[in-house]
Amino acid sequence: MHGSEGSIFTDVTRDTPIRTFTTRPSGYVIVKADIDFGWTRPLPEEAFAYGYQAEMKHFVECVRDGVTPRETYEDGYAVNCILDAGYQSMKSKKWIRVKY
Repeated sequence: MHGSEGSIFTDVTRDTPIRTFTTRPSGYVIVKADIDFGWTRPLPEEAFAYGYQAEMKHFVECVRDGVTPRETYEDGYAVNCILDAGYQSMKSKKWIRVKY
């Protein structure tokens, strides 16, 4: 489709079936999008595609059933330690030992 201020294309064989072009900022496009104008690739059903709905369903089921989730607090802590070490490494330009 082409309009006076932009275009939208679809291609179901790619990661996202939609490519858009607009000359004006369009607002939210997709999580962590750098821009909201020009060529963008919005993702239909973004929450489903990224697993947010399944993640929340699992959390609610664990609370309801009183079971430990697949990812624990300790898992999250380890991931954050790794991320912190990565940021420290980028800043210092040196290898950083992960401590947790």
